Amino acid sequence: MAISNELMQAKQTLSVRLLRAAARGSGRGLQPAMTMAAAASAAGRNVHAVGIGKKIVNGKETDTLGIRLFVTQKIATSAMAPRDLLPSNVDGIP
Repeated sequence: MAISNELMQAKQTLSVRLLRAAARGSGRGLQPAMTMAAAASAAGRNVHAVGIGKKIVNGKETDTLGIRLFVTQKIATSAMAPRDLLPSNVDGIP
């Protein structure tokens, strides 16, 4: 699986942006599930890893490579502030 320079740059961009935000947080790391209110308030610190892998749509892996964001706890988008929503793409890279 060849990884393009654009894909690597998008991963680096999100790593710097999202993992720096997590580092400014409480440093809670991987912990058991918390209340919805607590999870939503900590959403800006929820990403714990950024990688490259196949895109997943409706629970099924596709052949499209993209940036994979790994979160401590999955939170419904309806419970999050718009500023805490994760991007669906970076410069056209899914």
